[in-house]
Amino acid sequence: MIFSANTLAGQNLIPNPGFDFLLQCPNDESQIGYAAPWESAGWTPDVYNTCSNDDIANVPYSRWPNYQLARSGNGYTGIYVYNNHPTQGANEYLYAPLLQPLQKGTSYFVQFYVVPEANPLNTCCWVYTNAIGLALTQEKIFLNYPSQLEIPVKPAIENRGALIKDTVNWTEVSGCYTAKGGEIYATIGNFRSDAETMTEVANPNILPHSNYFFIEDVLVMPFDPLPDTLLLCDETPRQFDATFLDATYHWSTGDTSPVVQIDRQDVFSVAADMGNCFLRDTVVVIDTRTLDEFSSDTLICFGKELNLSAPLPGVYQWSTGSAEQVIAVQFDGTYMLSVTNECGEFVFETNIRTEKCDCNVFVPNIFSPEQGGVNSAATIGFGCDFPYRPIRFQVFDRWGSLVFSTADPENSPWDGTYEGKVLLNGVYVWTLVYEIGKDSESEVVSKTGNLTIIR
Repeated sequence: MIFSANTLAGQNLIPNPGFDFLLQCPNDESQIGYAAPWESAGWTPDVYNTCSNDDIANVPYSRWPNYQLARSGNGYTGIYVYNNHPTQGANEYLYAPLLQPLQKGTSYFVQFYVVPEANPLNTCCWVYTNAIGLALTQEKIFLNYPSQLEIPVKPAIENRGALIKDTVNWTEVSGCYTAKGGEIYATIGNFRSDAETMTEVANPNILPHSNYFFIEDVLVMPFDPLPDTLLLCDETPRQFDATFLDATYHWSTGDTSPVVQIDRQDVFSVAADMGNCFLRDTVVVIDTRTLDEFSSDTLICFGKELNLSAPLPGVYQWSTGSAEQVIAVQFDGTYMLSVTNECGEFVFETNIRTEKCDCNVFVPNIFSPEQGGVNSAATIGFGCDFPYRPIRFQVFDRWGSLVFSTADPENSPWDGTYEGKVLLNGVYVWTLVYEIGKDSESEVVSKTGNLTIIR
């Protein structure tokens, strides 16, 4: 595909990221479904909004005695991330589908904000923790209580190490994530067991202990400011804009501003420093004024295929009738390609010739160890018109026992012994495995025969 050098800013792939848009105002606990498309992935997440007239779901007077302003908008959500109650000791999770699946290999910045509950009803059991994260998955994931007390999934990002203890200001949890491809669900919660969760308890002698987080402003944003390929049609430089949130920038050119100009053919990359991680993107710049033939005349092995790939993006028309970027050929002939793009029309041509790829391999059928001369060892010879590589030469006695093996038969011939002992006269069976190839095409060949020792 052909892209312009100026790309649109990244889009947050999280729907309803601040939990501000509601199907109706909350008036009780466990109503996360009002902030659609967010849903519960385990137990009973809550939602809070300024529109509520109920003290348990109001902003800023949420969960009875708490006073917590929204970081943005009018609402937020809340979940238990630590709860060692003997019969209801599971963590809570919530999830939402992304606006589009993640693209394999693309870098994403993932971020959300939390505040621990400031003044729960039972202050004796209040606990600070460190563990909350966000997982990105291809399938929906749910807590399977009572067999699970936490979802055993590796999160894309999580807060580890420092306890989150600020009950006034929103604490950022963020990181960079490289997509495996196809992730379409975001799930928030504590993916660690109680033993793996760092805690600080107000009164360790009184159980149960629990920790509750308010959650706001969830973000999953791709860092993909550069096209995969860009064409230089003339002497006019092209401009790239990698502006992304509040990042600082490091280009492969040495530039540190978000916007750079490129006027030559090369591979260029940019890293966006987010403070705790780096996001990266790369572009291949092709100068059509200096473009060579896409493939020189080529010799391939008979029966093998060779992939011919168009050297430029655009609309393709091959002499075979194909309109694909890559075609596979295996027959003699002249192959032509026309590529039409923003720089004009380009025509390429290559000639393909096929030939049988094989080696003349010499293995003596009789040799006389210890007699001297050219026939005193089983020396292997190769006569190949193509590159070759011996893989394995082995000799077996008439009972099928292995008596000799080497990966270098040309320089390590068999001398008719086994573990230093002279073997009896007779017929032995050999096998030879080698690889031959031409123009990145290769084939593994196996041969076998008889070898007689005569002293």
